[in-house]
Amino acid sequence: MILFIIDDSFKMPSEIAEEIDLRINQISAILSDLKKENIVVCINEEEKTGRLYQLTPEGKEAYNIIKTN
Repeated sequence: MILFIIDDSFKMPSEIAEEIDLRINQISAILSDLKKENIVVCINEEEKTGRLYQLTPEGKEAYNIIKTN
């Protein structure tokens, strides 16, 4: 679900949480797992708040595979 929300944009965990009705800490945990698997990347890691995430090339490939199935 998160892959479809991020798609070709940059999203903050709070925006993702609002769109799929989950708590921010749940989204942060999922994003952390996706980051470890090189599916997403945080583009402003040094920020404490307002972190922005986007899909990596591997994440975009996964998105396309899921989207076509």
